[in-house]
This record gives sequence, structure tokens and C-alpha cells, in this order.
Amino acid sequence: WSPYLEPARLWTGMLERVMHRDGQQLIPVPTQIGRCQFINDLRKEEIKFALDIMKNNLLITRPENDDATYYLSKWTEKLIKEVGGKGIGVIDLWREKANRKRFIGTVKKSNPKLLFLNGHGDVDNVGGHDEEPILTAKDKGVVDNKIIYARSCRSGRILGNILTDQSGATYLGYKENFWLGY
Repeated sequence: WSPYLEPARLWTGMLERVMHRDGQQLIPVPTQIGRCQFINDLRKEEIKFALDIMKNNLLITRPENDDATYYLSKWTEKLIKEVGGKGIGVIDLWREKANRKRFIGTVKKSNPKLLFLNGHGDVDNVGGHDEEPILTAKDKGVVDNKIIYARSCRSGRILGNILTDQSGATYLGYKENFWLGY
């Protein structure tokens, strides 16, 4: 975490950006791999909100019950080390701790803003350890106003739409199978 990441400094940078772009912000926002959309209406309050999210806890699930989840878990260790070194609190639900009861309880108790989920999935769930569904459509109220990144097959197809419908949640997930090259 950098001490330079504070709302006033970032807003000043935005105003300078506008001066060099014919009065427009023209901020590229990724919409999918290789594609983006430009926004022109970012407000100072939204910068503060985004910084608050980044400072808050990050919850990561890392089941390790087969080769695929083992590799995802190992790749995620680098992220945990990097983020933890920047002063962001990381809640790591590793191996057997990546179960539904612990996941839901931790989200309710710690209120992390970002959920990084690794595991098998399907159109209606994201799995934890031993493929136990840890996130389903009935958890919509638990993940309101959260940012969810699910590295799991097909969960973006239906589950992502259900969880984000009128809840303030953001869901980044895959509509098709998530393939690993290991």
C-alpha cells in the first residue's frame, strides 16, 4: 500500500488528465479480456470509495482437493504475499477451512469488500474444499456490495447475474470452463 494513494492526490491527477484529453476523463475500464469501455463520469467520492475497498480485508479461498485446486492455491500464494506486504488485511481460507460454514461466517463477521474465490464451480455455485458449494444464489444478502472474483468454471453464467441483480455486488467470473495450463 502506498501513502500516495489518497483521494485528494488521485483527484488532482484526474483533473490533470482531463486537461490533456479535451475536457474528458477517458478512463479505460476492462469489460472482458482484451476489451474495455471508456468512462467520463468518475467522481471524487468514487475514488475514495474504491480506496476504502482496497484498504479493507481481502478474503481468499484456497481449497486443495485435486490438481486443479492445488495449482490455483499455489498461484494465489504469490498474491497473498504481495497484498499482505502492502498493508491490506488478507483472510486466507486454506484447504479444509475453505468450507461453506467458515466462508459465510467470515464474510458476515469480517465484512471483507473483496472476495477472491478459487475452486470448482458450475452455473449455480462456487465450490470450496472437497467441492462443497460455498457460494450459491441463496447467499445474495451475504455478498451485497462486495466485489467477487471467482476462478471457477461457469459460475459467471447464472450465479453471477443472480448475485449482482439489485444488490450492489460486482461479480467477475467465467461463463465457460476455466482452463489451467499446468
